Amino acid sequence: MRKSEELLTARSADVLDTLRDCESTVREVLDKKSAAIACGEDAPDKRQHDRIHYEVPEGLMFIIQHPGGSAATYLVRPYNLSDGGVGFLHGAYIHPGSACLIRLKTPSGSFVESMGSVVRCSFETGKIHDVGVKFDKQMPAGWYDAEVVEEQVKEDTGLPVCTGRVLYLTASKNERELMQYQLEKLHLTLVTASGVDEAMKCTKDETFNIVMTSVWIGDDKVGLEFAKKLKEGEYPYPIVAVWPEGDEQEQAEAEEAGCSDVLTQPYEMDHLLPVFRKYLVCQEASGGEVAPLYSSRWMEQRMRPMILSYLDEMEKQVQNIQDALNGHDNEHVLQGCRKLKSTAGGFGFAQIVDLSKQLEQLVQAESEAETVQDTFRELIAMCQSACLVRSES
Repeated sequence: MRKSEELLTARSADVLDTLRDCESTVREVLDKKSAAIACGEDAPDKRQHDRIHYEVPEGLMFIIQHPGGSAATYLVRPYNLSDGGVGFLHGAYIHPGSACLIRLKTPSGSFVESMGSVVRCSFETGKIHDVGVKFDKQMPAGWYDAEVVEEQVKEDTGLPVCTGRVLYLTASKNERELMQYQLEKLHLTLVTASGVDEAMKCTKDETFNIVMTSVWIGDDKVGLEFAKKLKEGEYPYPIVAVWPEGDEQEQAEAEEAGCSDVLTQPYEMDHLLPVFRKYLVCQEASGGEVAPLYSSRWMEQRMRPMILSYLDEMEKQVQNIQDALNGHDNEHVLQGCRKLKSTAGGFGFAQIVDLSKQLEQLVQAESEAETVQDTFRELIAMCQSACLVRSES
């Protein structure tokens, strides 16, 4: 296996923060580094690339391949950056020449990854070391500009842009960070909860397009109990169980608890995408195609024929709203929205219910025509995405 493949595979490993217990000292060292950059003291003539001050308070993910061949993932504190490399603080010595992968955060909040190698590691104080990494491939000029990086990330990943908010219940900090890392690539908003009470409060206070829950929390299947509570309260959105190992029996157990899908750990983006494509509107990177939007009740075999039949009715309802909008007939627009939101939820399309409500509120508030039309176009796109399921059935 090539070093790049090994490091990419290591992403799912636990993230170690070797500087967590000495933050005040780290801050002092970072302040000194920052002052040196401002004065130009850290930029000797031999450097090929201009350095800029670069700090990410929460740290950066840094994956290193040790001389023995094993890989480990760390959280490090960066302080400078250039097109050719990055400097950061780490809580241990790293052998120069070690292959690595570092995940850089851009001004827009997006992430871009770069392979590289350690070119220096010097002692600072305590256990803090100053590490320099040279990128294997020089970053394009201006890459740190938010718009440039955003476009570069889209081109490099080829991943879809998904619309929606996700709630994830898990007691594991590492799992929360890993899920955040994956969902950021899809432009999804993630909210996490570490306990059932916190998660239940989130579902009451906010709207989520998907709820994900670890099945095992501690020694008990707390996640399934959480799913049961949601379904008993007629929660309309899909619930996805995250299970360390999955078989047919566990799948059935999750379905019985009210889950719409099961995600088996360990997971990569290839495992996440099919789930999100089922329940969210995802604009594909290539060709602008939209993936089907599945009902949260699609796994219920007896419901499928009814869902497929309902899609024909839904198209007619949307067309009626379109006709009313074209005729500036707000009364019939409101009637159409109310009819759509009253039926879509029962067939597992909570996202369509939400957009129907939003459109209804805009019309009632006599909002600008352009705003109303934009929301209606979004509703049409979502309904069209739902109807794509028919071609796959």
